This record gives sequence, C-alpha cells and structure tokens, in this order.
Amino acid sequence: GIRVLKMEQRAVPALKEGELLVRVERCGICAGDAKCFHGAPMFWGDKTRAPYVETPVTPGHEFVGTLVQFGGVQAQQNFPHLNIGDRVIAEQVVPCQDCLYCHKNLRWLCQPHDIFGFHRSVDGGFAQYMVFPSKSVVYKVP
Repeated sequence: GIRVLKMEQRAVPALKEGELLVRVERCGICAGDAKCFHGAPMFWGDKTRAPYVETPVTPGHEFVGTLVQFGGVQAQQNFPHLNIGDRVIAEQVVPCQDCLYCHKNLRWLCQPHDIFGFHRSVDGGFAQYMVFPSKSVVYKVP
C-alpha cells in the first residue's frame, strides 16, 4: 500500500518452464518508485483512473543480477545467448510478444504488458532473487 514497505524473509522462487532465476546484485530506486511509495495517483488511481500497481508486489525495476538457474529446456531455448553465471539485466517492460507493437519490435508500446516491480506477476529487484518470465527481453552485461 501507500507508504508501506516491509522487509520479509522469502524462499527462493520456484521456476516455471521457460523462466530464469536471477540472484539480484543491485537495484536502483528511480522517481517512479518514489512516486509510487508516496501515493501518486498515476500508480494508485483516483476518481478518474484505475490503479496501475497490483499489490502485493516487490518493487524495483532497475536491476542487475547473476543468472543462477534455467527453468527447464524451454528457458535455454528462449535465451540461447545466456549461460549460468552470466550477469544479466532485463527491460522493465515484459511484453506480450503477440500484439501489433511487439511484432513491429516496439515492445515499449505493448498494452497488455507486465512491468517489473509494479505488477504481481513480475516482482521487482528489491529482493535477493527474482524471476524473469519467459517473455522477458534479457541482455547479458559485462
């Protein structure tokens, strides 16, 4: 909720087929995180708009970590450019990969997207481990 941030002990997330498990090294705090924490209507809604944030959620959408596990053969096929131990980042928007914008490689315009740290289905990087969904756009970093 607004102005609520809790420290919790959590188990390492279990992976579904096609996903990646990442051990978070660092996670930045951006203006969007601060505005969300302080209750900005663009995140929590008001009389004219529905809330964007889906609680409960782990915040943090600017992160870097180490790939520690593939979620089965499908994950290795989805991300053939990655190996266990690679430092990785993901675009904050997790696109649907099926809409017109995704087919035109304009993923940031995808409407049915998820976004790390704001939607329940994609917890963010304010955690020791996080899951990159199978539709994530992931990059190896030095």
